[in-house]
Amino acid sequence: MLVGCVKKERPVSVVVLGKDTLSLERIRTFVPDGEGDSTVFGRAVCRLIFARGVPADRNHSDTTLKKLARKLTLLSGVEYSTASAAMLLDASATLRAEMRTGETMSGVVAAIDSTIASFEASAGGTPIRCSLSEGDRTALKQLDKKKDLDKLLAIVLKVSSECAATLANFVSDNDSSQTAGMQTMIQGLIADTAVRLVSPAKQTRKTAYNTAAVLKFRPQESIRDSIAKHLPDLQQMYKRQLKTGDYSSGTVWVSFLVDCNGRVIDARIKKSQIANVQFLERLEKYLKIMAFKPVPKECGTMNFEFPFEFKAEEL
Repeated sequence: MLVGCVKKERPVSVVVLGKDTLSLERIRTFVPDGEGDSTVFGRAVCRLIFARGVPADRNHSDTTLKKLARKLTLLSGVEYSTASAAMLLDASATLRAEMRTGETMSGVVAAIDSTIASFEASAGGTPIRCSLSEGDRTALKQLDKKKDLDKLLAIVLKVSSECAATLANFVSDNDSSQTAGMQTMIQGLIADTAVRLVSPAKQTRKTAYNTAAVLKFRPQESIRDSIAKHLPDLQQMYKRQLKTGDYSSGTVWVSFLVDCNGRVIDARIKKSQIANVQFLERLEKYLKIMAFKPVPKECGTMNFEFPFEFKAEEL
């Protein structure tokens, strides 16, 4: 239940969410992408409704939430906290379950309507409306139940298409068929069986090779699989470029330096057939938060180049 504590003829500044009394400033940490107060309250209610559908004993790791918050911030330009990321992740998981169990999209829409209707919300005695519009219902019923989770999340949770794609990727199973389907942007490693390692500390040092151990524990297939998990985010980033009217296509070669924990120490664009500086800056910034398979400490760091191919006609 959401109610408000307000002074007469003044806007709502404090609300009660369940057992917690929260200020509007606190609500904004959960919903940073709302413009006015009514937008903030409406989105908070909608996201809380579906976040409540996740079992109480389910906990997300700090690493997962920090990574999701960073991605949402990068893609939207709005600062997301781990709390707001957790709320969206839980709400997305509930909606994904609805989409999986519903026999048709009409049934899914009916279930969403029922869930929202069963949760009465108000602030200062004024109802907070978060129900679907007729336009939303029409758009939802036209979605493909098997592959349009991101579009459903964008409509119901009121997030951008880029953020919705990221949330869909986080809650979806990373099965082999899904990974294989995302390989259209991957052309393979730019290296032979001995991937080259260049020390970032001494640029004049001669090129060395990664150890046999690191290649054993983190082979090319592992690197491709790790990168494939991030392709939906990269595709959405590229779509943002296309919306500006810049339809540049081509391959971007990136040099990665990865430590034994799988953390990216450095990621730099070495060569690019795409000249859009803003896109390349966003891409390079995103690549630095990627994660790869951990390897034993004695394997040391690993350096490799990887080409990403962006083609407008494929999106």
